[in-house]
Amino acid sequence: MERAFQEVHLFTWNYADHDLACLADFPDSRTFYSATIHKPGNIASVLYLSTCNRIEIYIETAQRKNSLELAELKEMFKDTPAHKGIFSHVPVYKRGLESVRHFFQVSAGLKSMALGETQITGQIKRDFNHAFEKGLISPFFNSLVQKIFECQKKIRTQTDIGRNPVSLVSLLEKEMVAMNNDQPLNLKAAAIGGTGDMSEKVFRYFLNKNISRFVIIRHDSSRNLPESFQNMVEIEKAKRNHLEIIFTSWDELWHNQTGYNFEVLVTATHAEKPILDEEKISLLKESHFLSQNAIIADLGIPHNVNTEGMDVETCRLVNLDRLLKQSKINKNLRGMHLNEALPIIEKAIHVFWMDYLYTKNPELVNTVLTRVDQESRNEWSDLVSGPLKNITEKQKRILMDYMKKQERRALRTHKELFVDMLTTGEIEKASANLQ
Repeated sequence: MERAFQEVHLFTWNYADHDLACLADFPDSRTFYSATIHKPGNIASVLYLSTCNRIEIYIETAQRKNSLELAELKEMFKDTPAHKGIFSHVPVYKRGLESVRHFFQVSAGLKSMALGETQITGQIKRDFNHAFEKGLISPFFNSLVQKIFECQKKIRTQTDIGRNPVSLVSLLEKEMVAMNNDQPLNLKAAAIGGTGDMSEKVFRYFLNKNISRFVIIRHDSSRNLPESFQNMVEIEKAKRNHLEIIFTSWDELWHNQTGYNFEVLVTATHAEKPILDEEKISLLKESHFLSQNAIIADLGIPHNVNTEGMDVETCRLVNLDRLLKQSKINKNLRGMHLNEALPIIEKAIHVFWMDYLYTKNPELVNTVLTRVDQESRNEWSDLVSGPLKNITEKQKRILMDYMKKQERRALRTHKELFVDMLTTGEIEKASANLQ
C-alpha cells in the first residue's frame, strides 16, 4: 500500500502547523473558483479547499512524480487569486498514501480544531462541486472523493464522534457560558460582524438557539450580500415570522443611537487591520449598542480585535487563540473516539485501492479468480474422496452450495482476494503496472 496513490499530492496551510493569520492571504473558495483556472496538461486534478482554519490544495498528476516542487505549485497558481498566500507562506507537503489518508481524516473532522465537527464535510462538498464544474477533477479523483464521503458517513454512525458532534461555534458557546459563571446565556438577540463562511455558521447556530433578532455588521452595507448568505436569510425569514435582521456598516455603528444592549457580539469579518480595540468596545457600551457585560467573540483571521494593552478577561473577550487551547483539551478528552475512527479509514482506503486495481488489471483479477475457483474444486474433490466419501448425494449438494456461498461472500468483501494477492506479491506487481 505504501506505493499506492503516488500521483496524489497535497499542500496544506492549517492551524496546527501555521499561524492562523497567514490564511488571510488566501482567497475563500468562492473567490478562487470564480477566476479562470488553467490546468496544465500534466495535471489530472486540482482541488482547492478553504475552511475557517485550513487551506489545502490537492493535486493529482497525470504521471507518477517523485515529488511536486513548491516552485511548480507557484508557477501553476501565479495567475490565480491564491498566488499571494502560496508565494508568502511555506506549506506542509504530503504525497501518496500519506496525502490520501490525511484527506480522509480531514473529511471526518479528525483534523479539525473541534475534533469530529460536522461542518467540514459540507465545505469539502462545496469546493469539490466547484472544482468538478470547472472540469478540474479526473474520474479517478472523483471516485476517491466519493469514497471519502462514504467513509465519513460510516464514522458518523459507527463511532462516538458521530454521536457527540462538536464545532468551533459550539466551543465558542462553551467559553461564553464559562464567562457567564457557567449559567446558560438565554440570548434573545445577537450582533454578528461579517457575512462570510464563519459568520454564516454563527448565524445558523444562533438561529438554532431560537434567537430572533440580529444586527449584521458589514464593511459596506450597500453592497449585495454573498449569494449563500442571501439565500439563507430569505429561507429563514420565510420560515420564521418574527425574525428581525438589520444590516449596518462598521462606520455607521460608531454613530448608532439605538439602545440594543446586545449581550454578545461575534465578529468574523475579513479586514487587514483590527476593527475593534478596548476604546471602541467601550464606545459601543456607552452608546448601549452593547450591554456593560457583553461578551465579544473574535473569530476573524487575522484578528478583528486588537488586544494590545487590553485586559482580555475584563473586556470579556473570546478569540481563536483561546478556542485553540480549548480545542486541545477537547481532543485529549475525545482521543479514544479518534482511535475508533482510524481503522474505519484504513479499511476504506484498502477497499478503494483494491477496487481500483481490479478495474485497471482485469487479466490479473481473472487469473486470481480462476485460481481461487480451481483451489475450491480441488478442495472439494479431496473432501468427497476422503473424509466425506460416505455422505449421500443430497448431503453433497447441500455442502457444495454452502461452500459456494462462503466463497462468494469472501470475494464480495475482498478478503480472500486481498490475502491471496498480498501473499503472492501481486499487489506490488499491479501497483507497479499502474505507475
